[in-house]
Amino acid sequence: MNPARTPPKGLSSSDTNLNRPITSSVGPIPASKITMRANSKRGRVEDSDECKSDECNSFDMFRNEMKDMLSNWMKQHDKKLEKLDKGLAKLDNLEMGISDIKTGMKLSNDEIEKSLGVLSAQMKDLDIKIDSLDREWISTRAKVEELEERTESIERVIRKTSLEIRGVPKKKKEKREDLLNMVNCLIKSVGSDCSNEIKDIYRLPSKANATTSAVVAEFTNTFAKDKLLKVIKQYNTSRPGSQINTRHIGLEGPEMTLFILEHLTPKAKRLLFLARDFARTENYQYCWIANGRIFLRKKEGDKYTIVRNENTFQQLRESYKIDN
Repeated sequence: MNPARTPPKGLSSSDTNLNRPITSSVGPIPASKITMRANSKRGRVEDSDECKSDECNSFDMFRNEMKDMLSNWMKQHDKKLEKLDKGLAKLDNLEMGISDIKTGMKLSNDEIEKSLGVLSAQMKDLDIKIDSLDREWISTRAKVEELEERTESIERVIRKTSLEIRGVPKKKKEKREDLLNMVNCLIKSVGSDCSNEIKDIYRLPSKANATTSAVVAEFTNTFAKDKLLKVIKQYNTSRPGSQINTRHIGLEGPEMTLFILEHLTPKAKRLLFLARDFARTENYQYCWIANGRIFLRKKEGDKYTIVRNENTFQQLRESYKIDN
């Protein structure tokens, strides 16, 4: 075996004096041939520091960019959140408004239902009152009609001895004696003899500008009145071209036709007017007055009808339709 190699004397492996000249067994080693490891290590450290500095700068830039990006993103996110919050707040307000509306509608519906209930009850009460008033009105109307009929009957009794001469010219400062002379002249003209039966005579009121009005002659009994009316009717029938006129009552001037009939009540006068019109339109041959009442007859041999009120005409029309 080769003997172990021993290090040269004067240089220990643990010697730290690196600046001392190195020698070998063959002599000193030139400095140019010696490579300083320490210098080499320091050069690598400087290069490493430069790299680290560049890396740090790049990292800082990246970090700053990330911060800016995150900051912008957070701002945008905050804006979106703010808009969302506002939207949610509006939705909350809208929901509250809808809730208030629902509450109000419920209250309104409750009030409406309550009002409808009150109105329904009031309507029922009104219906009851109306029914009661209708019954009262019908009863009252029946009583009024009964009273009107009684009044009409009394007026007919009062007027049953009187006749009415229509179309008598007015005279200034006229006296009752003038009217009496007119009636006596009429009685004499038609050949009657009831002058002594006259009980009263008067002229009916008329319009101020009217030139004629009716004169009423009241007799002591209905026989005298009916007798005179019968004679006058016969006189007019026998003289178609010379009806009773102002000449027959002793008045001078143009002859004016006079109409002489029973002294009717206001209701009977209206019914007579309607009855004559009805007879003309419905082809009734007979319409006459007797004892203050109006009578109608379709033709000879038919049953007569008493005109009691205006409903009589409608009843006659309906009866005629049924018969035909």
